[in-house]
Amino acid sequence: MNNNINILIVEDEALEAKAIESELRKMGYNSIGIAINYQKAIKYIQNEKPDLLLLDVNLKHGYTGIDIAKREEVLDIIPIIYITACIDTQTRKEIIATHPKSYLSKPLKYEELEVAISLAVANKQGIIKIGYDFTYDLDHQNLFHNKTFVKLSPKEKLLLEQLIIRKGECVPFQVLESTIWEYGDFSESSLRTLVGNLRKKLNPKMVINIQGFGYKLV
Repeated sequence: MNNNINILIVEDEALEAKAIESELRKMGYNSIGIAINYQKAIKYIQNEKPDLLLLDVNLKHGYTGIDIAKREEVLDIIPIIYITACIDTQTRKEIIATHPKSYLSKPLKYEELEVAISLAVANKQGIIKIGYDFTYDLDHQNLFHNKTFVKLSPKEKLLLEQLIIRKGECVPFQVLESTIWEYGDFSESSLRTLVGNLRKKLNPKMVINIQGFGYKLV
């Protein structure tokens, strides 16, 4: 059980927030509350000290989830998972600048949410098994094979983490571009090279190309 992990849901759609809260409880996590706006979210954060924030990017009344993530008591202190609908390039850059553990697209897939939360709180939950005798320590961003350390580049770590979050499902090219290439140096060939390098360090069968869509970890 994960009942030592306290999660704050910041979502202004009541039905969606309640559905997320119900799923969190099924997963064994504690929901410390639902904040429908910036002001309520800050009160929860200051009073309850959550272990994780689930942040909707687009909140009403002038503030966004990104504004919450930029707060001094949040940035690089409380792990963040964004939940968002369609976002533009500028918003992606702002999201990346707040160093989230992940961001998930709406409509939300609860299997992805469960994996993302597990990764985000890995320092409390332990090392994650990813198959073929490989494990990944998200808190320290270290990959091991049969307890032997496998050195990864910073971009290889970001790629692997995105694949782990959606293990068994295709991670779209657009998601990989926005989360790995922060400064606009992305190209299809650079992504292919990065995936090829990661495959050499994993079992090559673990990363599969979904033609025209993206990659997945199996």
